[in-house]
Amino acid sequence: YPPTEVCLSQVEEGTCNDDIQRYYYNTITQQCEEFSYSGCEGNANNFKSFLECQKTYKMVGKCVCHLKKIVGMKF
Repeated sequence: YPPTEVCLSQVEEGTCNDDIQRYYYNTITQQCEEFSYSGCEGNANNFKSFLECQKTYKMVGKCVCHLKKIVGMKF
């Protein structure tokens, strides 16, 4: 998955019944955080280790969704 897809994806635990420790990139805190993965489904924002998560989000830099608002002229 491209790093930007990870950046824009919310965490998804999946639909199965396992309880697997994984990490995801939180776009609000801009940090990798732990979550419980169910073992199936989910999305690209799902890393086996904290280090793997960190490496991916460092390639992205600041997420597009967190860029400052540009104020222009009002019409």
